Amino acid sequence: MLDSNSVRTLSRYFVKRYLSFFVAILFFCSLALAIIEMALGFESVQGFQELIRWTLIRLPSYYLGDLAPLSAYLATLFSLGLAARWLEWGAIQAAGIAPWRVLAPIIVSALCLAVVTATIRESLVPLVFDSQQATRRPISEQLAPIGGLHQHGRMVFEVGKAQPEMGQLVNIRAYTRTPKGRLEVAYVAPLAELQPDGSWRLVDVVISQYFPNEKGRVPIIRREPELFLALTNDPGLVFEEIDEEALPLPDLVEHISNHRDSEYSGTRHRIRALEQVVHERLADPWLVLVMTLLAMPIALRVQPGRSLAPAAITAIAVIAAFFFAQSLAELLATRNLLTPTQAVWTVPLLFMAAAAISLRGAQRPPRASR
Repeated sequence: MLDSNSVRTLSRYFVKRYLSFFVAILFFCSLALAIIEMALGFESVQGFQELIRWTLIRLPSYYLGDLAPLSAYLATLFSLGLAARWLEWGAIQAAGIAPWRVLAPIIVSALCLAVVTATIRESLVPLVFDSQQATRRPISEQLAPIGGLHQHGRMVFEVGKAQPEMGQLVNIRAYTRTPKGRLEVAYVAPLAELQPDGSWRLVDVVISQYFPNEKGRVPIIRREPELFLALTNDPGLVFEEIDEEALPLPDLVEHISNHRDSEYSGTRHRIRALEQVVHERLADPWLVLVMTLLAMPIALRVQPGRSLAPAAITAIAVIAAFFFAQSLAELLATRNLLTPTQAVWTVPLLFMAAAAISLRGAQRPPRASR
């Protein structure tokens, strides 16, 4: 029976091996993604230094939530799987050391990695948000020459023809909605001139003012020689043009809270989707712990002196089942059969419970190879 100091040394050895595999796998995966991101963003970013800065910000803020759990999964498989293959795990059990004395420090390390992952990711998200804000093009530059129907924030507008090179838009119809999605103001103009600040100057515009909260009140219709629409100042515009993954979490939660009671079905659907994004952002870092637990029973079932191939096949099947279950839960959420909370958290909790049950059986001493 080993003394407590020897057991602590052994635990540190396994934690060091787990973290070494984790860092190595994360580094090489990040390097591969960085090369791809730099190749794709070479033409859209001004200057090599700006490209490097954008890549270094984008990698942890966008991909760390996926790379960290995958790295933890593979690190657990290799660190414990090799220990079982090289008879180290069998020697630990033969020495009478309780398996939890080795596994618990690894689980604690996974918890710490989850916290670090969440901290790094959410710290860099505002930088991505600010970068996208700085590079956002004016709405007029995003319109197709043939015009069409567009929605930004609480405003819906129809453009008959766009001529940004001449600084003009032809046959404009714009509609402003209330936070609950009801029509509030309608603008109709034959011509709009694009201003340097990004606003539109509507010429000879007919304005129809509605009162959705006052039943029976007649709309007020008036004509103005000109009217300026500062679409770029619409606080809801950013949520239409920028990927929600780039929004700071507090801003995203505030936006959801302000629009939760909307009467407009499109807004309600959008808010429900954003609620799921919030839960996914909260849950992704903790997948480091989930993946570590999932890999433990698989790795510990490796037979001494045998190949890791059977464990690798099992690991692929388990992680495929996990992501399939997640996709199924997301599909059920889109059909309103599950709430965003249930869709995001149910699958990880169920797989964690299954891993804990399986881990008890995997801790039995393995048979020695003949």
